[in-house]
Amino acid sequence: MVSASATRQLPRALVPLPDESLPGLLLRLSYRLERAPHRIAVLCGLEKGYRVPAYHLLRLPDALTSQVGNRLRLSAAETESLTLRSLTDTYLPLASMPSGARLTNPTSGMNWSFNLSSRFCPRCLHGDESSIQRTLGGPWRLRWHLPTTFACPKHHQLLASKCPACGQLVNGFTDRHGGLICNPGVPGLHPLQCRNIIPSDNRPRRGGKAHILPCGTRLDRGPAIARFGLSNEDTNLLVALQQRMDKNLEYSGLGAPRDNYLPDLILATVLIKLSWPLGSTLLPSETLKASLDAHAAPISALAAAQRDHPNSGTRLAGPRNLPQEVAHCGALLLAAEKLLGDRDAASLREQVQPFAQAAHKQAPRYLLNLMASMSTSTAMARAAARRPHGFPEAPARRSLVPQGTFQLKNVPPFLPEPWFDAHFTGFMRDMPRTNPWTVRQLRRGATLRLAELASGMPWYRCTATLGIPNKAARGTVSLLGRELGPAHLWPAFEARVAAIARQLSEENNPTDYSRRLHALAGWRLPLDDWMTLCDLPLIGRLRAKEDAAPGTVFVWSESTSAEYLHSPLIQELKRSGESTVPMKRAAADIFAPGRPTGDRRRLRQRLKMYAAQLTHACDLGQSLRVDVEAIVARESKIEQERVSP
Repeated sequence: MVSASATRQLPRALVPLPDESLPGLLLRLSYRLERAPHRIAVLCGLEKGYRVPAYHLLRLPDALTSQVGNRLRLSAAETESLTLRSLTDTYLPLASMPSGARLTNPTSGMNWSFNLSSRFCPRCLHGDESSIQRTLGGPWRLRWHLPTTFACPKHHQLLASKCPACGQLVNGFTDRHGGLICNPGVPGLHPLQCRNIIPSDNRPRRGGKAHILPCGTRLDRGPAIARFGLSNEDTNLLVALQQRMDKNLEYSGLGAPRDNYLPDLILATVLIKLSWPLGSTLLPSETLKASLDAHAAPISALAAAQRDHPNSGTRLAGPRNLPQEVAHCGALLLAAEKLLGDRDAASLREQVQPFAQAAHKQAPRYLLNLMASMSTSTAMARAAARRPHGFPEAPARRSLVPQGTFQLKNVPPFLPEPWFDAHFTGFMRDMPRTNPWTVRQLRRGATLRLAELASGMPWYRCTATLGIPNKAARGTVSLLGRELGPAHLWPAFEARVAAIARQLSEENNPTDYSRRLHALAGWRLPLDDWMTLCDLPLIGRLRAKEDAAPGTVFVWSESTSAEYLHSPLIQELKRSGESTVPMKRAAADIFAPGRPTGDRRRLRQRLKMYAAQLTHACDLGQSLRVDVEAIVARESKIEQERVSP
């Protein structure tokens, strides 16, 4: 139950300044009322256990919003505008932040959400010429708490992050949980004075003991903001970058055209840090390179130490965090923007791959887990994928196919020949060598890549579902690595497979190949059906053997869109140690490339009709019985019509 004192309005109130934060308004109000900020927080219901929790900066529950609004004479919209909740729709990381007591580490952290400490522009804090701002100063801006805000475009300068006198972060951590306002129990300080406690070595002493005092430096009147050794050209670059980022982030909400901009940017910064000093080539000046080196070099060294000594107990920290120092932050984001370029898929892969390869060598597990958890664009995910033998590997647990119904179960175990002809005809002209064997490897490799795109898993975790022996898949990956890598054909290969994936993702009712593989795993062509199908004069040799195995292999392959070499019959022979040569020769006699003639062509046509009926029954979950007499009659009629004048 809310007490009466908690619902009474304060004797004086203030209208929030544009973009003002909740702690900024409380500081101005406490100074005007000549009370400690903690007392104002208590009166507003913001105090908890003698603290003013930092999570109030993120959002206020509806009941507390109403209570604070009543005390401060603000509407619900005005009250909400003081918290980062008002920026959630345009700054995506805030949407995933916990609320209430679950927030125990309110720093920029691993998701770029927000900083508890506030960067600041002294000229903005100085305020305008209005009477209220001449007395209380300008606003502590809400956007200064965003880790991506490092410059003030209005005054064309970088922000400050530390008090120029005591050298501490403004409103930095004072305990494990942090607080909305630094030392809120200290009264009498102007809203623009530093509230940090002076380090013990620098405190004045009374009676031989250090006297605890706040710093008290006016942050709008202190020493001129440091230029971090940057030239005017460097400063201009960083301020222009801030303007572009503000514009991009305004359109990075859910469902917006650039909703992957920020995840792509985060991944780019991680790649730069883990591959450092490779990223120094992305920056235009030695000063900016040195600034980023101060942040990235220790992280890269720590990753190398963990890689070389995995059991040392060292923990990789910092690759995803944005640095607190504004010059380091600006240099890192400038390099990341240069790395992303215009985010065109082809140029992005060419630009990102060297950084991705170096980063994967440095911290493979960290990077794969990170990529699996991020909603980066498809182009960026492909560009940053790990590539053993040059074959691209998708991050685990993340599909790279555009939204649709396409899943791993919809990937054919062997790329159908019509698909291959439609997408790879031009590609074959650029291949260093072309023969039936390389065509087979390309069709198999395309299937493996489709499986990665659909499932988000690496190819070797998809082989069981596809029914491809792991040894055969590894051989394909190795061969394509040797063939496509030196010829620089990987981008073209990926583009063609991606085009197939896009088409399949748009299908309303895609084929479930996994169901077919499962249903036909133990299926065998009945001998009576085989003898009926083979009732043709010129193939009496096949009929005389009374062995339906070749027909079983053919129909299974046609029905499942799989390679006949991987059929259950041939795999059973391998497991039993028997020779597979006779079976392969018999099957190859039917599968022989080119256009068969005469009765051999007619037998193949009958087997395809048989497979079509079997597939239809399989897809509908019906009995796997086929009307072989009807198939023979239909094929015979077609043949008569073909040869008749």
